[in-house]
Amino acid sequence: MLTILETKMQSKLARITITILILNIAIIVFTLLARETIWLINAEVGFASALAVIFASLWSYRQMVQASTKSKETLVSNNIEDSSRENQENDEPQDKVSTFEALKQNRAYISLYRLGAYLLLAVGFAMLNQQGLLHIPSYFGGIFLALLAVIFGLRQKEKKEVL
Repeated sequence: MLTILETKMQSKLARITITILILNIAIIVFTLLARETIWLINAEVGFASALAVIFASLWSYRQMVQASTKSKETLVSNNIEDSSRENQENDEPQDKVSTFEALKQNRAYISLYRLGAYLLLAVGFAMLNQQGLLHIPSYFGGIFLALLAVIFGLRQKEKKEVL
């Protein structure tokens, strides 16, 4: 059985997917009507790689939040009284967190999903440049449209069904 939160997340994902498909079709139609295949190639590579970065970032952030809430739930229930007593007894400043510990706690910054997506972005850019097909305005246009698709997909209001 799906929880309310999971149902809302699936609904948002469906709205984002529909928005992405509509914008992608608009890109294809516009570039084909303009008879600019270089624009189409650049816009599609930029669009796809930007979507990969966005979804990898969202996924890694979601995993980080879930792991954080699970670990904090167990720690809070066990350590509320102990930590308050220790803080009252010890007026010493807290120890600084090492760089390794900070990265361990914030895994979303270095997740393999995000690194792979940024690698895809860089490889797509490099391949277009190496082949002599790179057209910066259409490439950045594809990236910009991917951002718009996700923003509009998230901002669309849910349709409430009346029973």
